[in-house]
Amino acid sequence: MSHDNRLLDPFAWLAALTAVLALWIPYQQYRTNRSKLRLDLYERRFRVFDAVRNLLATVGRDGALELKDVQDLVVGTSETTFLFGADIVAYIEELRMKAADLRRVHRKLADTALPVGAERSQAATEDAALITWFAEQFEESKKRFARYLDFRRAV
Repeated sequence: MSHDNRLLDPFAWLAALTAVLALWIPYQQYRTNRSKLRLDLYERRFRVFDAVRNLLATVGRDGALELKDVQDLVVGTSETTFLFGADIVAYIEELRMKAADLRRVHRKLADTALPVGAERSQAATEDAALITWFAEQFEESKKRFARYLDFRRAV
C-alpha cells in the first residue's frame, strides 16, 4: 500500500500545480487588462489636458484667440464629461467662457469706430485682466488635472 501512495503523490502535486496555474493565468490577464485600461484612460485624459494647454499657449503667444482656437478647445475636450469629475467639467466650461470673453473684447478693441475714451479704456483693462487670468492657468491647470493624470494612482 505504501508503494501506491508514492505513485499518487506526484500526480497529486501535478494536480495542485495545474490548479494554481489555472488561477494564476487569469489573474495575470486581469492585471494586464487593468494596466491597459489605466493607460488608455490616461491617454484620453491627457488629450483633454493637452487641448487646454494648447489654448493657454495660444493666448500666451498671441495675446488673442481666433474662433478656430476656441473650436479646437471644444472638440479637444468633448469627452470631458465621461473622463473627469464635475470639477474639470466646470473648469473647461470656465475656460470656454473666458475664451469667448477674450474674443469679444479683442473684437471691440479692433473696432475702429470705438473712440478713445472710457469705453475703450475699460475694454483694454478687461483685455489685460483676461490675458493675466489665462497666464495664471498654466499652473492652475496642472493642479486641477494632477489627480486625474497621476499614473501611480489606481483607476
